[in-house]
Amino acid sequence: MGEETPALPSPTSPTPPAADAPTGLQLVDVSVDQLRRHGTATLHALIVNYGPAAVDAGFTATVHLPARTAFYGPLLPPGCHQDPAGPDLVCAFPEGLAPQRTATLELPLRPAPADVRHGERLTGGLITVLDPEHPGVSDSRTFEIEVA
Repeated sequence: MGEETPALPSPTSPTPPAADAPTGLQLVDVSVDQLRRHGTATLHALIVNYGPAAVDAGFTATVHLPARTAFYGPLLPPGCHQDPAGPDLVCAFPEGLAPQRTATLELPLRPAPADVRHGERLTGGLITVLDPEHPGVSDSRTFEIEVA
């Protein structure tokens, strides 16, 4: 008698997620336009919900700018406000985020004061996303701003 061969999964069986696959809210891209000495730039951040569940309770992203910069003009999302406890900007996404969907931050900024020099790198920027579905877990990315 021969050995039994294990049954193969059917083509319609769901593939289990890899053990190291990302889950929940994650920052997947953070970039800043070059900043002109007397001009503005935009900070861009893309947040994705890798799932497996929707984030129904809403979530926040907190942005800490490098020294000598300030937010300027209309902010996206419009629910962004200055943190009363400090210099950070808190952006609320009250509608939450479905699995495999993205949310965007677009935040114009300017030098403050305008004494930045050409070629200077302004460091110390940080964006943190708090996932209410995973208390105590956050995703953060640092960024810097290059002055043109």
